[in-house]
Amino acid sequence: MSARIVAAVAGLLMLLTGAVIAERATAPSDGSVVQLSNQPWRQNEMVIRYVLDDRSGLRGRDVVTRMDGRPPAAAWHSAPARPGEVHVYTVRRGQRLLDVRAEQHGFPLRAAVTRNLATVLFLVALLAMALFVFAHRPGDPAAQVLLIVAALTGCGTTAWLLGADPVALATTGPTPLQVLGEVALAMVWGATLHFALILPGATLRPGRRLVATAYAAPLLLHAAYLTVALPTAAGAAEAVGRLAQVSLAGSTLLPVVGAGLTVLAYRSMPPASRRRTRRVLIPFYGAVAAFVAVWTIPNALGLPVPPERLVPVLFLPWALAIGAAVLRYRWFDIELIVRRSLLYGGLTASVLAIFLTTTWALSSLVGPRPGLAALVASGVVALTAQPLRRFIHRQAGRLVYGDRDDPYEVLARLGTIDAAAAPHRVLQQVVETLARTLRLRYAAIHLGEVEASSGHPLGNATTLELTHGPEVLGRLVLEREPGREPVGRADQQLLDTLMRQVSSTASAVLLSARLQASREQLVLAREEERRRLHHRLHDGLGPALAAHAMQMEIARAQARADPTAADATLRTLISRLRDLGAEARALVDDQRPTALDELGLAEAVRARAPGHLDVTTTVTGDLAGLPPAVEVAAYWIAVEAVHNAARHGGARHCHVRLTRDRRLTVEVTDDGSGLPERLRPGGGFLSMRERAEELGGRWTVGRRPGGGARVLVVLPTDPGPDSHPRLGPGAGTQVPSPGPAPGPP
Repeated sequence: MSARIVAAVAGLLMLLTGAVIAERATAPSDGSVVQLSNQPWRQNEMVIRYVLDDRSGLRGRDVVTRMDGRPPAAAWHSAPARPGEVHVYTVRRGQRLLDVRAEQHGFPLRAAVTRNLATVLFLVALLAMALFVFAHRPGDPAAQVLLIVAALTGCGTTAWLLGADPVALATTGPTPLQVLGEVALAMVWGATLHFALILPGATLRPGRRLVATAYAAPLLLHAAYLTVALPTAAGAAEAVGRLAQVSLAGSTLLPVVGAGLTVLAYRSMPPASRRRTRRVLIPFYGAVAAFVAVWTIPNALGLPVPPERLVPVLFLPWALAIGAAVLRYRWFDIELIVRRSLLYGGLTASVLAIFLTTTWALSSLVGPRPGLAALVASGVVALTAQPLRRFIHRQAGRLVYGDRDDPYEVLARLGTIDAAAAPHRVLQQVVETLARTLRLRYAAIHLGEVEASSGHPLGNATTLELTHGPEVLGRLVLEREPGREPVGRADQQLLDTLMRQVSSTASAVLLSARLQASREQLVLAREEERRRLHHRLHDGLGPALAAHAMQMEIARAQARADPTAADATLRTLISRLRDLGAEARALVDDQRPTALDELGLAEAVRARAPGHLDVTTTVTGDLAGLPPAVEVAAYWIAVEAVHNAARHGGARHCHVRLTRDRRLTVEVTDDGSGLPERLRPGGGFLSMRERAEELGGRWTVGRRPGGGARVLVVLPTDPGPDSHPRLGPGAGTQVPSPGPAPGPP
């Protein structure tokens, strides 16, 4: 529906409301009010709902049975009442019949407003809320229908509350404006059905036929009511009255239908929209149930009902819930406008208050000097306007968006988090702090090994990379509430400021998590190495030595009787003992190659090279006193690189450069051509990389400009910044034990 058409319809309904009030205020009245649609109309029994003029002898709930000595229906089509006329009513009050005199005066409109003040305030609040939403969301179908509901409610409720004068109803029946008010009151329920189908956040898509059926339902129910009520009418006056009761049947059945439709719309919503809509539906269901229980059903059965002025109290929680849902819980996604409204409304009210207060104070001190008071008040306003604007802007932003405009407050709250706590707990505190202070719907940090989140995502998130130096640590995911302003320049500056703090915290958390994982893997690797040694000693060397001892006992026994056999046994034992010695040396070499202690690092690498490969070494700096772990790692990396050059690259010459300053640099170059094959994931290159990263070193491989491959490893050797382990992607992975060194191809 076009926004212009909706605005025009709402405007016409407001004009109709004014016309109903004007007609009732200018017509003669004895101060009593008879309402049309409380129960089926009877021409000779008019129920006085309430009385506004104390001068009248009538009372609320009096039943008029005669007017001037004859039934009310007998006055049909007689002359209308005029001011100053006096009529005598015969009324049934409880179990008694009384004659009451009532004079026709003007309608006491002020008394009507005072008596129904709660209803007036409810209607004004509902209309103001609907106008506010429509003004800022004119294209939203739900906002359009909400305005129609508010305008129809205002018009229909006003016509119903003001009702008609008994003499007027008896002589001329309901006026056209009163009938139109009844139609508006009936159509409230049709518009309510439409609104239930398109609640904000609902995924139902009602077609035009269904919408038309919703608006036609009150009229169809009234037609069904007439098919039963008109044949039983006692006369023309009663028939006309029942024709005018357009809202009677609809107000009885359609509230239940509307409640059912809201259930369907609610079930079609995503979880986030359900949470916001639930705050409106619960008061609505309560109001409808109370209205049907204490008003609709008793009216239909002719039982006593509460005063009309108490009926709006039933729906007041619903109106307040709509206001809270729009202003606080972002129903209709209106939060974008609220901040500006709070800012300019608060600024206007503050400036006006300062001006009036200053003017009053000066007038009290120096006497009535309007010019001087206005001049001084204007100066005070000029001096305080800008600070007030900043203050109100900050408070409104904090109310709507949290501490989004105060990055230092957010940083201060992040700074109170203990980064030494458990990694998961630290990250959870970070995301909860961001979500709370920035009023985010969803916040999450993904660091690979460690993750934490707060809230539930809807798929409209902003993803930022967390970096620490050149290393990408993970991702920070932030998602604003629906209807929030998009991330602008000021927000980006805030995020840039926060990213440094969050990245530092994430780096500490990640380092702690990886350090813990590395410690666990070191313990596992140590125990695995112990198990392997235990297995080789217990199942290999131990039984072999025991068997050789037995063979030596046999040789000793043979030495006297058969020296030749003893000699053969001893020769066999000597050969086997040599094999055991080689195995023992292999076990020792696995822990620390003996060649390192006997030959030094450079010569040990040359000694382990394949026989057909020409290996040269260059040493720069003093390699004596290298940390044992660094020396062993450099040895195995260089040996692996040399054997890869021979095995995969087809190299004939290989050059190993060892340079020590604050670091140990191992560079292995060859003249082969097998680099692409060796770059594939495999044990050799993986082992070199893991050995380097275990010590916080760096490892690279590439082609040489003149051909061949180049492996470069830098290992820290001295205490300092470079000696701390850099727990990179390889950290925390169990490294296999060295095992036998690579042999010649």
